[in-house]
Amino acid sequence: MKQPLWKRIYSYVDDVLIEQVEGQHNQELHVLLSQGRYQLCTANAIYSFADKYDNFKLSFDNLEWEKYEIESVLILGLGLASIPFMLEKMGKQFRYTAVEIDEMVVHLANKYVLENIASPTEVIIGDAYQFLLTNERTFDLVVMDVFVDDIVPQKFRSTRYMEALANALEPGGLAMYNLLNQTEADKKDAEEFYEIFKGILEGASFKNVRGNKMLFYQKPKA
Repeated sequence: MKQPLWKRIYSYVDDVLIEQVEGQHNQELHVLLSQGRYQLCTANAIYSFADKYDNFKLSFDNLEWEKYEIESVLILGLGLASIPFMLEKMGKQFRYTAVEIDEMVVHLANKYVLENIASPTEVIIGDAYQFLLTNERTFDLVVMDVFVDDIVPQKFRSTRYMEALANALEPGGLAMYNLLNQTEADKKDAEEFYEIFKGILEGASFKNVRGNKMLFYQKPKA
């Protein structure tokens, strides 16, 4: 949905509230226009911010793409489709499957962003945890970006989930797992979880990116 020119111009001065709704799994969802881009926020977290979603933008900018053969991408936690938006803007052409539990988030993504995504994009409304545990498909890139407000639910930290994440990858495929890393409590939690993550997924690594810790795991080639 295109916004009037004055709103787009003013959004470079101050954020413009476009819509505020209540989701099935999020008490507050705010769609803002900020720096000419749509941003999806809750009370305590930014879920999406187009190509200004820096934790992923910086990670993608620094990724050695030549090391991976990527055609299919699984997105766990859709938001306003920042990931396909920014990858298309980088000139990448992939097939996307996105899993999002909150129907209102899917509604907002369809309303504001997905119509402008040229890449084939399948959206599944459902629990990303249950999807991975029952999924039989494999992908070249799996992006884990599931939050309820600013919390990653505990089930997404389990050994069973980590193993399912690895099983969803093609040999040589890459998984990216997003964590908050802002407050001292966040940093302690992220560091402790990273120790668990690399204990289950051997060879895992991480990068600190502007208040987030991005975990990486490449599945060994057959």
